[in-house]
Amino acid sequence: MARTALLLKGVNVGGNTRLPMAELRAALVDELGWTDVTTYLQSGNVAADVPKGDAGSALHELISTRFGLDVEVFAWTGKEIAAVIADNPFPDKAGEPKMLHVAFLQSAPPKDWFAKAGLVHDGDELALGRRHIYLSYAVNSRDSPLAKVLRNAKVSFTARNWTTVLKLAELTS
Repeated sequence: MARTALLLKGVNVGGNTRLPMAELRAALVDELGWTDVTTYLQSGNVAADVPKGDAGSALHELISTRFGLDVEVFAWTGKEIAAVIADNPFPDKAGEPKMLHVAFLQSAPPKDWFAKAGLVHDGDELALGRRHIYLSYAVNSRDSPLAKVLRNAKVSFTARNWTTVLKLAELTS
């Protein structure tokens, strides 16, 4: 078993893709046999002890079959989450958790896209991680030119603010 964070993309945000967390927790234990399952907030953050293998695919299939939803799942081990925190290139933003986000990806970001998109947009900055992207916002994430560039990219991701990243580290340590 490995302590793992599973991040669900677009769940319970803006009234779309409703997924009851209590029912999900129960299904993970009863149907997948996962242990020590917990969720954080209602926006699709799950921490659990999962068997070796592709936890993301197992959770995706369960959500599809049991709840009738097609939700992308990003699986990260506790060690990987800890490394994301340790490697933060914007330590001055850690005290402003709404201004620092991490976009979690399934695989390494395509380097050529970032060369075209640029790393700074009107005071917002990004930095590449192994399979994640750090986003430092000057004003906010919703209106950020950088966030718009990322949303328009052909890169599948789900983003979490720094408070959530720290909580995921706590839940998976």
